[in-house]
Amino acid sequence: MTYLEEWALLDRDHSSSLLGAIEALKASTLRLPVVGGARADIQNVKDVVGSAVDVMQAMASSICSLLSKVKLLLFFLISFLVC
Repeated sequence: MTYLEEWALLDRDHSSSLLGAIEALKASTLRLPVVGGARADIQNVKDVVGSAVDVMQAMASSICSLLSKVKLLLFFLISFLVC
């Protein structure tokens, strides 16, 4: 049952981290004026987007690792219940 509890915690943390990444990305890009000949620091926008992608890839790796453990646990639980 520990894996299922870990999954719930990971899901909550993932949602929180994803929301934080989305808000940071919005804060960096939505503040850019897009009218009146305004200019943006493209490198800064590129860095922010790259950072957000890095965070999401790290979260995906953690989720995939934990997901395989949860699948194994579910397999054993189903096998136990069928017997």
